[in-house]
Amino acid sequence: MKDQHMKTTHPITLTVGPLQYWWPRQQLTQFYAELAEGPAQTMVLAR
Repeated sequence: MKDQHMKTTHPITLTVGPLQYWWPRQQLTQFYAELAEGPAQTMVLAR
C-alpha cells in the first residue's frame, strides 16, 4: 500500500473553522491529533 499522504512540492496550508456542534473530548482531541500528523505545513485553527 502506498503512503497515505500525497507527495507534493508545494506547501499545504490548512484552515480549520470552529466546530458547529459538540464533540466528545476524546473525539475532538483525536481529530486535532490527526490533523497535526497530516501533510499540512501550516495550520490555522479559527475561533
